Amino acid sequence: MQKYQTVENFLVDQSDDKRQQIEMLRSIILKTAPQLTEHIKWNAPSYMLDGEDRITLNLMNKEGLVKLVFH
Repeated sequence: MQKYQTVENFLVDQSDDKRQQIEMLRSIILKTAPQLTEHIKWNAPSYMLDGEDRITLNLMNKEGLVKLVFH
């Protein structure tokens, strides 16, 4: 499994369908809470506030769905 350093690198390797879902969620999250910073955690996009993870995308699940983890 590849380890991604940036969200942009991560998105390049996603299927069109999954990338669209991720981009939609990413847009909603960053518009709703612009104070969050984006990084990679668990090999997927994650959003932090004051150095603590608050939202992480879960893409490695048996259903193959895009899920959100609220910390």
